[in-house]
Amino acid sequence: MRLSVRLGASEKAEVLRILQRKVASNLYITETSGTRASGEYHVGASVTEILDDAKALQRTVRYVKLDDVASYKYRLSRTRLLLEGPSRRGVAQRANAHYRRIVHRSQDLLLPSLYGRLVRIPDVRLAMSPLRTILLMLNQENGVRPSMFVSARKGAAKVKNYFTLLSDLRVVQLEDGNYVPGPFMRKLSVEASEEELYSRILASALEKRFEYIREVLKWTMMVPFLEWSNAYYFPAYEAGSLLRLRDDDYFGHYYRLYRRPRNKAEVLAQATKVKDAGVLLRDETFWTGDEEIFDEFSKQSDQHQLLPSSAN
Repeated sequence: MRLSVRLGASEKAEVLRILQRKVASNLYITETSGTRASGEYHVGASVTEILDDAKALQRTVRYVKLDDVASYKYRLSRTRLLLEGPSRRGVAQRANAHYRRIVHRSQDLLLPSLYGRLVRIPDVRLAMSPLRTILLMLNQENGVRPSMFVSARKGAAKVKNYFTLLSDLRVVQLEDGNYVPGPFMRKLSVEASEEELYSRILASALEKRFEYIREVLKWTMMVPFLEWSNAYYFPAYEAGSLLRLRDDDYFGHYYRLYRRPRNKAEVLAQATKVKDAGVLLRDETFWTGDEEIFDEFSKQSDQHQLLPSSAN
């Protein structure tokens, strides 16, 4: 995209005015490099977040600065400055990708606060049932082999991945050709009931091997619940406090963050499962968060500088 700027009293102000008019109104100049005759303008984009607490009738407006979404080369030509750089669409795509990275990083930082609760969700427990089957058999037999779990639906390679995961967590260990309870399982067997034992092992698997579960085992059905959790806690973190949200507000944050249209029945089903797991609370009118989850997530987000330092 090529732009022409008439030089005035303030060259930088005139360049910004043209960029905001021709490319996007939310742009700002982060820095300039070069000489008066030629150089480069580095440009950022500001995202405006409207965060309402429906019960307190309180609104927080936050501006998230996304630095370095574009650069425009310039050169002086008589009384005009000629700019060349990405199109309106290119800048929008770059800014959107930058913002998406923040949203996904927020999910990663939220995840450690949710492990114990995610395993309460029926869909997640169903996905992880092959691990539970192995643990049940191990509890009864005190020694198992992977071949015992191979079937038409679960091939040898898939079963091997299950045992790799459990071995990495020290839940099982190999002795004389059989897998027996490992140090972690033996320790929990003394401390916990049978059901609590399984829940804690599954939570540990989510905590320590989430990427392996998602990328190798292909258990991706827990991702929607993480997204619905993040659709509440990320805006709350931006606002600096737990929010009370009506359905339209909460669902609106989900659409804004993930751009995935869903029908009302599916939305309510997903959000209700998150509530039933204790990740969110809901009375007759408002959704709100768990204070312990929020405090831990906020601590992690501050420590890892989730939002750009220029956000306000």
